[in-house]
Amino acid sequence: MTKDESTQQSKEQNKDENKEKEEDVSFSFWDYLRDELTVSDFDTQQEMKRERITNFLAVPAAIEKLMAFGFVVCLDSFLYTFTILPLRFCLAFYHYLHNMYHNIRVLIHLSSSSAGEEEKDTSYKWLRPSQKCDLLKGFISLITCVMMSMLDPSRIYHSIRGQAVLKLYVVFNVLEVFDKLCCSVGGDILDALFSKSTLGNNPINTSSTTISGRASYAKQQLKPITLFFLATGYMVIHTGVLFFEMITLNVAINFYSNALLSLLISNQFVEIKQSVFKKFERENLFQLSCSDMVERFQQVVFLIIITVRNVIELSDSSPSSILPSTFVPLIKLPATTTLNALMTPVVMVIASELIVDWLKHAFITKFNQIRPSIYGKYVDVLCKDLVVGSPGRLNGRTRNAFIDQSPVVSRRIGFPALPLACLQVRMIQQLLPMMFSTSDQDNASSAASFIVQGVFGPLADHQSMIGGLLPTRIQLIIASFIRYGWLEKGLDRVLRFVGQSFIIVILAACLLALKVLVGTNLLGYAYRRYAGMTERDTQENQKDKEMKEMNKDEELYNKKLREYLSDPADSVMGRGPVKYTLENVDRFSMVRSRIP
Repeated sequence: MTKDESTQQSKEQNKDENKEKEEDVSFSFWDYLRDELTVSDFDTQQEMKRERITNFLAVPAAIEKLMAFGFVVCLDSFLYTFTILPLRFCLAFYHYLHNMYHNIRVLIHLSSSSAGEEEKDTSYKWLRPSQKCDLLKGFISLITCVMMSMLDPSRIYHSIRGQAVLKLYVVFNVLEVFDKLCCSVGGDILDALFSKSTLGNNPINTSSTTISGRASYAKQQLKPITLFFLATGYMVIHTGVLFFEMITLNVAINFYSNALLSLLISNQFVEIKQSVFKKFERENLFQLSCSDMVERFQQVVFLIIITVRNVIELSDSSPSSILPSTFVPLIKLPATTTLNALMTPVVMVIASELIVDWLKHAFITKFNQIRPSIYGKYVDVLCKDLVVGSPGRLNGRTRNAFIDQSPVVSRRIGFPALPLACLQVRMIQQLLPMMFSTSDQDNASSAASFIVQGVFGPLADHQSMIGGLLPTRIQLIIASFIRYGWLEKGLDRVLRFVGQSFIIVILAACLLALKVLVGTNLLGYAYRRYAGMTERDTQENQKDKEMKEMNKDEELYNKKLREYLSDPADSVMGRGPVKYTLENVDRFSMVRSRIP
């Protein structure tokens, strides 16, 4: 800028200041009163506040749509581990045995054949990487279930229940933190184990005599083994954390005073204080929404297990037994009083979770000026993952990303499907004997006694005819089995095992049908949603342009105000804020919002 231009600019500023002074001098009492009576606010400001309160009220509906979609995604992934994964494991194990048999035959054939003899089908067969993934998943889940079967839920429940209320409150918070940490670390471990570089059939020259060649071969062979042990350790630890978290929640619900449950519910409202007064970008809000999806599904699984356990225990207890203070019927119905009493703490926990999520997301979107339509975009992102990662992929690029064929969306939202499934298996191991302990044993015993009396009773009347058909020793053995009740006990156990196996098979068939139903509907919805993404983005961009045009005057005013307030003359040494780097930062420099 030249000297003449700066002189001209200073003159214009002086003129503006003199003009403002003249206006101030000529401003009269009646002019001031007239302006106060006729002044009106900015229409843009009122329109913005109207949209803010509209968005604030629309957040619960928008967040519940996202949560419902996320719940179905978690349910689909959870059912996958109980239906599709066991079938894939059995199929992969069959191929493993078949390939082993084929390779043994090839090895024997190569060792016995002569050098000049023509070879037919002498190549070795290897498992595909996806089959290796299914085998590893199955073995990791089996090892975890075996390790978890060593824990006694009843003993742990009573040991936790004997602790103080505040101690249990702290333990529950610590378990929640460990759950999130395990989700973060475990997802990376499982992805590393099931990656293409770990399980891929990469040809390696095993005949290399160099040290580097041998080292690379040994490293390639040790990598899956190391990751397998790491994954197994993670699965046992994470399943144990979920196990103790579920039992702690069970203690809170069954506590004879509602102090512990009140503390746990109030702990959910602390999330509002921890979240709403922070700067949230759209990516951070997506991460928070994914965390809420997983947390809500886990709570539903925990509450279902706790409710089923309480129903079984109360069905065996006497009517005069004392119930906890939280078991208060919501609706006075004489036929379902026990069920209503059991559902009261469940409804309390779910209602508090819903209210906390609504308030948290409503204030986050209000303070960060984010529309509720962002939750629809989150649904679009998850639907895109479903479409691209589905069996009928749009392109083949993502096929080489991971060998794991489980739902891709569960990995994005951080859903621990395998640890939660192992926890469910452990609780089913405890619930099944409780369910079949009374009535089924009586039915099986009566059926066994009926078979013994109906079959061997008439044979005892024709002992002379049987004596000619069977040797005397066999007759004595059968008579001993009948006299001492061994035959009846054996039939009792066989009938009980057959009945339980039949129920488990029926339940597995129902779960498989439910998985297919949920998967097909979810994938169909994802394809329809993915097809309309472009149109919704166009409508959203048009709405943004209208709001920017409406707020043009206010944005111009705010821009001038920021320029006035950011005058370098108000800073230290008359310069702008210092930009800190590693070269000039010290211990007490204010780099961001606070000094750590």
